[in-house]
Amino acid sequence: MDEQKHALTLTGPAKVNGIHEPAGRTVTVSATLALQLAASGAINPDLAAQLSKALDLSDTLLESDFQEAVEDAAAGRIELLGVDHMLEIATLENQLFDLSRELAESSTAVATSLSDLNTARQRVTELERQIEQAPSITTLTADLANAVNRAVTAETASAEISGDLAAEKAARAEAERKLADATAPKPAKTAK
Repeated sequence: MDEQKHALTLTGPAKVNGIHEPAGRTVTVSATLALQLAASGAINPDLAAQLSKALDLSDTLLESDFQEAVEDAAAGRIELLGVDHMLEIATLENQLFDLSRELAESSTAVATSLSDLNTARQRVTELERQIEQAPSITTLTADLANAVNRAVTAETASAEISGDLAAEKAARAEAERKLADATAPKPAKTAK
């Protein structure tokens, strides 16, 4: 009796008709071989369940064994997928934790930078106020020129005073000399 052939896509590598086939390859197999592939987990367990329902194996001793093998293979495959997903979830949770930490650090850095910026702006405002209150350069230049003129005038007056003082000292010395001459006893005149 010719068995019906089925086109199946392999979900795992398998040996079909003596040839090793990779996962993802579509192969045409008999229902019996399809059930064997399902039992080994090389095809989709849902498809294997459909194939097992399509075949009437009620009169064979292997029906319950085969059904159990298919269910075991499907359960193992589901468990394996669950473990893979748990690993992916753990990896994603670790990445989320790392990103949260980096975000917190970045937020702290931004807050610090904003605080520094506000402090700098306050300092600029204070300096601008001081500049507005300070005399202008023109006023300072005029004040400096006046101070220089006063210094020159004071220096000239000082020179004049020094000259007058020197003249007064000379006059005083002359007066003291004359006073000394006038108060000095005169020698007695001798007869000749």
